[in-house]
Amino acid sequence: IASMIFGAIAAIGQNNLKRLIAYSSIGHIGYALAGLSVGTNEGIQSSIVYISIYLVMNLGLFSCLLMMKRNDQYFETIDDLSGLSKNHPILSLSLLVILFSLAGIPPLAGFFAKFYIFKSVIEQSMYFLAIVGLLSTVIAAFYYLRIIKVIYFDEEREKYDTDHNVWLKISLTLSTLLILLYFIFPSKLVEIVSRINII
Repeated sequence: IASMIFGAIAAIGQNNLKRLIAYSSIGHIGYALAGLSVGTNEGIQSSIVYISIYLVMNLGLFSCLLMMKRNDQYFETIDDLSGLSKNHPILSLSLLVILFSLAGIPPLAGFFAKFYIFKSVIEQSMYFLAIVGLLSTVIAAFYYLRIIKVIYFDEEREKYDTDHNVWLKISLTLSTLLILLYFIFPSKLVEIVSRINII
C-alpha cells in the first residue's frame, strides 16, 4: 500500500523523466507486491506476469529517452518532449502506446498486467488493497496523460537526431508491438507462468 501511494504521489511533481520513472517504479513494485501478498499460486503468478510486462514497457520507455539526443547531448525533462509529435511522429506514437500501457488503459498490455493483480487480490477478499490500487492507478494516469498532452499539444521544439543505433530501433519497435498486440494472445504468457508452482 505504501509503495503504491508513495510512488503515485511522488511522481506527480517530477519534471525529469528519469526521476519520474524511478518514482513510478516504486508504485509498480507495489502492484507486484499486492499479488505476492495474496499468498496463493495465482497471486504469485500474476506478480510474475506483471513484472514481465512492466519490463517490456520500461525497455520501450528508455529506448524512447535514448532517442532524445541532439548534438551528442541527451534530453530528459518533460519540457523537452514539447511538440515532439510534429517532428518525430513515429517516436511520439511509440511513447503514446507505452504511456497509455503504463497507465493501464485497455486493451494494451499494461491493462492486463493490472487486471491479473486486481483479480487475484479481489478473489481473496482483500478489498481495501484493491481500492488503494485503483486509486493509485488513477493518480498515476494523471502524470502519464500530462506527458502525452505535452507531446501532442505543446509548441514544438528543435528536432532531435534521427541516426539512432539499429538495436535501439529494434528494441523500441519490438516492445511497442508487444504492448500494442498483447491482447491478441494474452493467455500465452499466463500459460507459461502458470506452470510455476511455488506454494
